[in-house]
Amino acid sequence: MHKLENRPWRERDHALFVGFAPVGAPRYAVAVIVEHGGGGSKVAAPIARDIMTETLKRDPARRTPPAQQRIAATEGG
Repeated sequence: MHKLENRPWRERDHALFVGFAPVGAPRYAVAVIVEHGGGGSKVAAPIARDIMTETLKRDPARRTPPAQQRIAATEGG
């Protein structure tokens, strides 16, 4: 078996990573393919992590509408 770096570019493995989030109630899925990128956990997974992190930051389900915030504040929540 040859190391990835020692193989010709066209013979290198592709990197693949597939995931979903959030774990408890999945709403998003991500799939990343890096052609000739080698192992998925080394190359594709960090890309998928960054995509999912930004996606979850912008998730509208994380935002509480202003009316809900006022109700929670008056109820002591």
